[in-house]
Amino acid sequence: MVIKYGLLTFAICLIVIWTIMMYTIIKSFRVLFDQKYTKALLGVVVVITCLGLLKYANYACFEAGVRLEQNVDMTPIAELKLPENIDSVEQLFKDKSISYRVVKPEGDLFNGFENSYKIKKKIIFEYIKEPSIYVTVTIYENEEKAKEAYLDRSRDYNSMKMYSAKLNNSQYTVTLMTRSRGSIEWGAILYDEISSSALIQNSNLIVNISERTTDASDTKMQEAINFVAETLGTLNEPDNKGVL
Repeated sequence: MVIKYGLLTFAICLIVIWTIMMYTIIKSFRVLFDQKYTKALLGVVVVITCLGLLKYANYACFEAGVRLEQNVDMTPIAELKLPENIDSVEQLFKDKSISYRVVKPEGDLFNGFENSYKIKKKIIFEYIKEPSIYVTVTIYENEEKAKEAYLDRSRDYNSMKMYSAKLNNSQYTVTLMTRSRGSIEWGAILYDEISSSALIQNSNLIVNISERTTDASDTKMQEAINFVAETLGTLNEPDNKGVL
């Protein structure tokens, strides 16, 4: 069972459980004075059970979201044999995306932080408007730096990871489709929006595909994966040679 209105539901649970607990405690004290120890012990069990239910209600109403598995195949990108030390890919995606932008380092900094993984540039583009799919392609100085960065970035997905794997010289992580909750101040309401991500490292690239939709059956994640694979695959064509 999924609880949508977390704060309201918790308030109702709290009133009901607290009422049962208070009634049981008062009743237990009365039978204890009458030396009816079995009934008093039963009261203790009821109180402990109520505390357990209260803890579960707290989790179900304020923390629990919805997590669904998604059926995606990452091998189209993972199986690509990309050139070494790719320099740029933005021209490949420029005419095939709704919007895109390129972020480059500024001296030793990238986005205001130390560029410890030697990022050369990051291309961010919108692939589909509805459901919303954004693709980020990050180009690193070399493959080793890309692998180091992947290990660091993949940790961010541990709590919602569906699976991760290695194939040839690539490695990737796919998350579950998740619906999260708002803060308590906003009633801990379960959002309608469903989000999911796929992260993959191949050669000196890391590709991150993120999707937001309101219908789990209308996901376009696989379509986006195939699109990225087909587009990056053109880097092996003689005219491209991995450097544009």
